[in-house]
Amino acid sequence: MKITNINLIFLSVLMLALSTSTAIAKDDIAFLAIHNDYWQVWLMKADGSNARPVTDTSYDKSRISWYPNGDLLVNGNQGELIRLSLKDKKETSVKVPFKQVNDAVVSPDGKYLAFSQKPEGAIYNKMWLMDIQSGHKIKVGWTKGFQHEPNFSPNSQVLYYLSGDNGQFHDIMKYTIKTKSIEPVTFSKLYNLDVALNPDNKIAFSSNRSGNYEIWMQDDSKLKKLTSHPALDARPNWSLDGKKIYFESNRGGSLNIWSVNVDGIQNPEQVTHHKEGARYPLWRTR
Repeated sequence: MKITNINLIFLSVLMLALSTSTAIAKDDIAFLAIHNDYWQVWLMKADGSNARPVTDTSYDKSRISWYPNGDLLVNGNQGELIRLSLKDKKETSVKVPFKQVNDAVVSPDGKYLAFSQKPEGAIYNKMWLMDIQSGHKIKVGWTKGFQHEPNFSPNSQVLYYLSGDNGQFHDIMKYTIKTKSIEPVTFSKLYNLDVALNPDNKIAFSSNRSGNYEIWMQDDSKLKKLTSHPALDARPNWSLDGKKIYFESNRGGSLNIWSVNVDGIQNPEQVTHHKEGARYPLWRTR
């Protein structure tokens, strides 16, 4: 077959599109690790390779969340909240009606922000849900004690968060945005933290209900413990195919990112090997 100039142009465009798509797809995981003395945002492939920092600003980052277009919402330890463009590494301040917020996440559809914030005169942080376009904000589950660490369902219709009474219990709560109804997911089972959802509505979280913090999976009412180790296992996050959970653990001596198959057949595998630590793995949602 004779290859014309038009064919060559088409093939070049096609190869460029494929290479660009592959490059984006392989950079699926964001995480936090030390770089130039601060906790910065990093990216890596699923196997831990090609890890590199994408921020270098002089403050510690504490939480990250993906926007639908591939930008990142980044929370700082002092309540800073910025939107990070991975195309040019530009940081833009995110406007919220408070000086400082914590645990901020953006919904997968990009419509809502959820965060915790300590009201004036209060002892503990409380939970807020805010419509990004209108700025309208809703109090979520302002019960005794503190509410924090929100996370959205993949369809953006449900907000999960943690609620504690400053006693021996710390539970996962489920807030349905449309009906504003709240129901407990866990109840009086010691400390349950770091809730993460997959598209099939399976829940992963960390809990010390078995004596020390392990990674657990809940499918409807069925519970399964995915890790068993005397070290700390925390902050689970689902892989896109739902077959693995990435989490942070200090089982290797320093805090690093590990992965475990949800079928429980293989032992957890270490993904990062940062001497100063790596934490908070977060797969790109789309």
